[in-house]
Amino acid sequence: MALTSSPRAAAVGDAAHPEAPPFPPSLALIFALLQPEPVPPSWPWSEVEPEDFIRAVRHHGVGTLFPESALERLPAPLAQPLGILRKRLTLQAMVRVGALREILVACESLGLPLFVLKGPALSQQLHGSPLVRPCRDLDLLVHAPHANAAREALRTLEFLPHGVYHGDPGGNHDLFRRERDGVFVELHWRPVRRDGGGALEQLLWSNAVTLNPGGLAVALPAPALEAAAPLLAFHGARHLWTRLVWLRDWDRLLRLAGVDWERTVENARSLRLERYLGLAAVLCRDHLATPLPPALTDPYSRLLAPGEGAAPLVRQVWRGPVFTDREVLHRVGRMRCLVWELGLRADWRGRRDALASWMDPSAADREAFPQLPWSWLPAARLWRFLRP
Repeated sequence: MALTSSPRAAAVGDAAHPEAPPFPPSLALIFALLQPEPVPPSWPWSEVEPEDFIRAVRHHGVGTLFPESALERLPAPLAQPLGILRKRLTLQAMVRVGALREILVACESLGLPLFVLKGPALSQQLHGSPLVRPCRDLDLLVHAPHANAAREALRTLEFLPHGVYHGDPGGNHDLFRRERDGVFVELHWRPVRRDGGGALEQLLWSNAVTLNPGGLAVALPAPALEAAAPLLAFHGARHLWTRLVWLRDWDRLLRLAGVDWERTVENARSLRLERYLGLAAVLCRDHLATPLPPALTDPYSRLLAPGEGAAPLVRQVWRGPVFTDREVLHRVGRMRCLVWELGLRADWRGRRDALASWMDPSAADREAFPQLPWSWLPAARLWRFLRP
């Protein structure tokens, strides 16, 4: 399938599926601004309500990810509030990076190895600066035996447990917040709730890289992009790609020179996540005009077919109002999302793991969907024994 040549067609009319209904005006403009080509002068600016546009930009986390050249043609009613938002996001990023430096120094002094997942580390890898990519919190990964020591290190820095899900025995992270600067930290001892045999965790730790951002004065440990890419694709799909910042990550990743895509696909295949890579590639190709590397199109072209089959559900989510993940599941349907995810799993083991995840609810699941008859899911107990 040929890449889209028209930014407006890609943004508004869904280039790969011209029969599909258009996106909302604010979302269509966001897609156009994320394109490498400038927004055409004929753009229907009058259709975009400034408040809706800023709300959508804030929700999708892309305020600082637009190319400077893309903003030159914005009319003042859109450009002024966007400029204010971009400055605020940059200041917030500086606060988070400062807090991250404190955490890294504290953990290094205690001899606690950790990874920075996404956030400032991914921003440095994709954009050359830890301040470009917005994030809502700092995601840290430690070995499970070091989790208690890491919790204590956070407490010494005034980070306190936050939220009703803190300490969920079925979860994979704890949430902390520091009152004086409002910084949130997610402390992970597993990268995902279901990590069959710890394969993803082992892949991340065995592909460590050390980043040295200018001005941070401390090394930034992170997984190599070839190891992080399957996790990024899986994370985006698990949240139904409801925030375009995750798609922008993939767009930058696909355009970045030096990424070993054959190795990336092999890593995804070892985790049974290769179809998630295909979905991310299809969405970038169809909506951001992203060129795909040969490793995703020639020998592994079969990865794109499941992605093309799964993409319509994501487009349906995008065409709706701005929702939180939980509201999206209510609107789209939890069972439909389960069937959708089962189709993205590459084999019976992957489908079993997905089914186990949906049938073994966490405290967050029960809180988000209290109307579901959890009491008639005793099979969840059986899945606890069957899952690896």
